[in-house]
Amino acid sequence: MERTPTKYSSNPDIPSFTDKSCSNARKRKQPDHWSEDELSKNQQWFHRMFTENMAQLQVKMAESITASITAVMNTTLSVEIDKISNTLTNLDITISKLSAENIQINKSIADIKTQFTDINQTLDFAIKRQDDLDSSLNTLKKGIQSSRSCEERVMLLENRISVLEQSARKCNIEISNLPERRQENLLSILETLGTVLNYPIKISDVVAVHRVPHADQGNTRPKNVIVNFTTRVIRDNVIAACRAKRGLKSDQLNIPGTPQNIYVNEHLTLKNKALFRQCRDTVKHHGFKYAWVKHGIILVRKNDTSPVLAIRTESDLSKIK
Repeated sequence: MERTPTKYSSNPDIPSFTDKSCSNARKRKQPDHWSEDELSKNQQWFHRMFTENMAQLQVKMAESITASITAVMNTTLSVEIDKISNTLTNLDITISKLSAENIQINKSIADIKTQFTDINQTLDFAIKRQDDLDSSLNTLKKGIQSSRSCEERVMLLENRISVLEQSARKCNIEISNLPERRQENLLSILETLGTVLNYPIKISDVVAVHRVPHADQGNTRPKNVIVNFTTRVIRDNVIAACRAKRGLKSDQLNIPGTPQNIYVNEHLTLKNKALFRQCRDTVKHHGFKYAWVKHGIILVRKNDTSPVLAIRTESDLSKIK
């Protein structure tokens, strides 16, 4: 950068040569040599002038340098201040954004806390429900165990009742497929049956005789005849005689009409009858040769040399293999 040369003012102490002596001195012829006194004065004067001018020059230079440095510093400082101001402005904007984000974060945290509280309440409720369910399940398990125990007891009692019912029929026979007639005389038919079997049946041997309806109302076959004898021995002898006779038919008992096969068996309870039917089907499926009833107990045998198996309940059917 170009700078304007420094202007120096004249020194008022410079001696004036306007007096007459000086003007006259110009007109005179200058001497060839200065006197020592004059030379000393001139040297002092030049020295003083140089010193003063140098001092003024230094002051001016110092002022100029100071002004230049000040201008540069002011310019630089202004730029830096502008930068700092811009930085502070950006910082304020950033802080404002951060403040807004902080508010949003605090709001989100508050929402999360609310949701967390709701989740805790829901979890507490679920835990309580689970505890209640566990308690109910334990109670139910105990009830099931008790129920199973009761079922086992009921089954045991049913089996005992079935045994008692079957025992009550120990003196009975059941005649199946005997044709029905109006005003039939069952006692007379029994006497005829004894004659055919070669085992006389006395009226005094019979406690009761009557027909019973079928369990299935749709069954069109003749109603079965139940005969209650006075003793079990008589009952067993009549059944043995029927089995020995084989192929007993209705015409042999003087019953008119188409001859029908007549079957004489022990009088079973409904439960044992159903079990006997299942047993015969199972025996046929597995190739067993024999299935019969003796003293109210169902017996099966695979062949003449195999052991006899007793079937008292449905679970016993698994013995037939």
